[in-house]
Amino acid sequence: MKTFEYVVADELGIHARPAGILVKEVKKYQSKVTIRRATRKWTLPS
Repeated sequence: MKTFEYVVADELGIHARPAGILVKEVKKYQSKVTIRRATRKWTLPS
């Protein structure tokens, strides 16, 4: 299994349009993507 970690350096985080593009791309593959911020965590649909 491959693992990739990326840190968004902008203190405002990821905006709606790029987040939507990310969700579209994730749906193309059988994968698990998790976004974390402090104590909150979201798992994108795949």
